[in-house]
This record gives sequence, C-alpha cells and structure tokens, in this order.
Amino acid sequence: MEDYISKDDVFRREFLTGIIFVGAAKEEVRITEDSQEFLRHFGTQFNVYLKTASKQLVPGPYVILNHKILDVSTLYPDENGAFLATLKPGIHK
Repeated sequence: MEDYISKDDVFRREFLTGIIFVGAAKEEVRITEDSQEFLRHFGTQFNVYLKTASKQLVPGPYVILNHKILDVSTLYPDENGAFLATLKPGIHK
C-alpha cells in the first residue's frame, strides 16, 4: 500500500473507506472473513454493489453521487487566480 501511495498523486488512504463492486449484486459477492479483516485494516467501512455501470472502469478512486459513478480529480489551489475556470466549494443540489 505504501508503494502505491508514494507513486500516485491522487490516491489517499481515505478512498479505501468504501469499496465499489461493479458488475455484481451484493448477493453475488462473497467476501471471506479474512478478506473483511484485511479491508478493515486499511480503513474500509462499507461496500457498494452496482450490478451495471454506464462505462468501463479502470482501477482508481471514484465517487458515487445520485447513483452515478464520477471520476475523482486532483484539485490545485489557485491563490493567484491563474486558472481559466475554478471550482468553488458549495452544497450539491
């Protein structure tokens, strides 16, 4: 895990809080007790099961919002106002 974290500028341990299983319903997935303990060791608290996905997924962090899978992007501070478009924090409606 430490090797992966050191090579990836987006990945954070917090991404392991939840794991998304795509292509199978919950009743189709069996996670052994040893596997559950392994995942808990890395901070996994919940799993999400999506029978189908609207796109092919490559390994990496994703966000599920309104039952849709969204990519996670790296955000950079813009203290000098140099970016052409920026994101402002707010509540998603």
